[in-house]
Amino acid sequence: MNYQTNHKPTLAKRLKSALHVLFNRYYEGASYSKDNRSWNLITRTSANVENRIAGQIMANRARSLLRDSPYAHRALQTIVHNTVGAGIVPQIRSENEKTLKTLSQLWQEWAETPAIDIEGRQNFYSIQAQALRTIGSDGESLVRKVKSKNSSRIPYQLQVLEPDYLDTYKEYRTETGYITSGIEFKKVSDTRYDRFAYWLFKEHPGGFLNLQSYQSYSGASIPIPADEVLHIYRIDRPGAVRGVSWFHQCLLALQDLHDYQQAVLRHQKLTACFAVFIKNLNGDTVLPEEEELSDIQPGMVYRLNPGEDISLVQPPEPATNYGEYCNHHLKSIASALGITFECLSSDLSNVNFSSGRMGWIEMFRNIDSWQSQMLIPQLCDPVWNLFLNTAQAYGIDTSDVTVNWVPPKREMINPTDEVEALKTEVRSGFVTYSEALRSLGKDPEPHMVEAARDFEKLKQLGLRLECDPSTEIQKPQPQLKLLKEPPHAKSDQQS
Repeated sequence: MNYQTNHKPTLAKRLKSALHVLFNRYYEGASYSKDNRSWNLITRTSANVENRIAGQIMANRARSLLRDSPYAHRALQTIVHNTVGAGIVPQIRSENEKTLKTLSQLWQEWAETPAIDIEGRQNFYSIQAQALRTIGSDGESLVRKVKSKNSSRIPYQLQVLEPDYLDTYKEYRTETGYITSGIEFKKVSDTRYDRFAYWLFKEHPGGFLNLQSYQSYSGASIPIPADEVLHIYRIDRPGAVRGVSWFHQCLLALQDLHDYQQAVLRHQKLTACFAVFIKNLNGDTVLPEEEELSDIQPGMVYRLNPGEDISLVQPPEPATNYGEYCNHHLKSIASALGITFECLSSDLSNVNFSSGRMGWIEMFRNIDSWQSQMLIPQLCDPVWNLFLNTAQAYGIDTSDVTVNWVPPKREMINPTDEVEALKTEVRSGFVTYSEALRSLGKDPEPHMVEAARDFEKLKQLGLRLECDPSTEIQKPQPQLKLLKEPPHAKSDQQS
């Protein structure tokens, strides 16, 4: 019998061996071994497939943590307050002073009052904050533009909706395109599909308190034209049609930290318990009921009956490294969300000026991207275009009108040095005066008008302050100290 033929490797085995050698030779991270066997089932799925399976689960878990975890609540609060704050405000520009005044007044009447809200409770800036809160927890937010007959001259209102209103069960091909996750796409060319409609429920699918109201719920969704819905989310992957909860990378860490803190709390409560057991050694003596040892007080002296003994329960050891463990988790959570550990934990005990400033700068780079890459193009600009188109219908000439969005003011860490640095940048021409004001969260136009009015008033009153750049303040000149005799005379005498 020929034993060599029985041990000859098959083609599949040789191919597997060749691939194993190839991957181990070039990229260790692409190798298959017992150390990374958890990666063996990873496949190349699209962002939409991954989100369709796990998106709602992660959003529900994030909502649960926001209800129960103080750190999750603090993290989202930090993101919203620093990104939106008092609001991302438009700076309107136009060469026509009449147009500028008219548009500014019209915007104040509509966007800066509850007239813009379908419920009549929020202005545009609080709508920005509410949309961002929903984006942080659920990964996305829907803002619907609704035509209304309110008293405002702008006959439109905004309605903020949770992504639960999307009928995610609609997932099929149509004659002109396809529907995925409740969003309908229509074919416009051989390689391009545009958003055509959003299939929304008429009411929240989870908003029923009893069986009777649930039975009356039809569960039917209706298509809303895409130009009437603002779908706001952070696009993390190309082609992603929906957003993912911002907490997706730290859900487990937040839950583990919450469970650990609860376990330590129960442990400390158990440690605080002081249990006493009385043993009857001879078994023939019973204490009267009114003399039982039921309470122990400091300094108490109690005589036991003959044949009795007391044994104490030894409490467990207290938890060790509690603070170190919590800080380790909080640092990973802060890194995942793009904020600083100090903002998340409110712990400033180990921070100095340099480290605090570096962390602050890094966090505000993230905030800049959330403002300029998500909120402004997906929410602020569309609402402004709706406002401008309506103003044109009133006959207002808006041909030269432009807008700049001014983010909220950033507090300075060291105002003395930072103001001097900003002054140097303006004087050297690196930034304009308007850019410097916008970096401080101020609208340049009304600021300069108010400053000019104040300077004129100071001039009329005969007041001279350093804040007026046209005023030169005489500063004391340094005086030279006169020597009693010239230095060369002393050297002559020595020679």
